[in-house]
Amino acid sequence: MTMRTPGHTATGSPRGPRPRRLAASAALMIGLLTAAAGCIPRTPLDQSRAWELHGVVVAAGGGTLSVRHKSGRVVALVVDDRTVYSQRDEPGRAPALRPGARVRVQVETRAGIDYARQVHVSAAGRL
Repeated sequence: MTMRTPGHTATGSPRGPRPRRLAASAALMIGLLTAAAGCIPRTPLDQSRAWELHGVVVAAGGGTLSVRHKSGRVVALVVDDRTVYSQRDEPGRAPALRPGARVRVQVETRAGIDYARQVHVSAAGRL
């Protein structure tokens, strides 16, 4: 019968992870995280990316449109001469966008700047 002292296994080594195993696990995790970071798609600054934003107008004017997404994040968009507006599924000119108006925006991100390309107003908002 083998007597064990508290804190030691039958082989006589202290309980817990061995230093080599711990170092190997840490190296493996670092390698996996590095490989995963390389898999994240990135848009080069000279290319554009299109996406859609649904939310509520927070502010509008001065060439910008700020929209609050349902997550709470406020997205600032540049509005320029290429921005097209529609309301009730009819094309039109720039409506008086008021805080609280529900919008669906087609966004183009170019060189890290978000441009509003199509703004569809689905509800008027506050007066």
